[in-house]
Amino acid sequence: MQTGNRIKVVCSDQGGEFQDELLKTHQDKNGTVHKFTVHDLPPQKGVAERDMHTQAKQARALLIASGLPRFLWEEAMQHTTWLQNQTPARALDSKTPYKIMHKGNLTLGASKSLELQHTSRT
Repeated sequence: MQTGNRIKVVCSDQGGEFQDELLKTHQDKNGTVHKFTVHDLPPQKGVAERDMHTQAKQARALLIASGLPRFLWEEAMQHTTWLQNQTPARALDSKTPYKIMHKGNLTLGASKSLELQHTSRT
């Protein structure tokens, strides 16, 4: 979803995924600063690395608990992101990211389990 907010700074390691010349040109054109951490030094990666690790563990747990096949990994990761956006965060004064972005509460009828999403696609 586009919010109209400008990205000011992007931080990544020097793994190579985000060192493309086209991306650098785009960032320069839009005034985005790209900062690099030391490659393979987890303490410098901080919150983003921990969040991704937690999200991967949640996706794995969802797949195991639901009995769904592993090839649905991407959908499980998307679902954990959806769940995270519906969960209150201390950094947001106990509001959800959804509430902040949409200026309102989520309608509970919109929530679905991963299994229901899967069965509705077949």
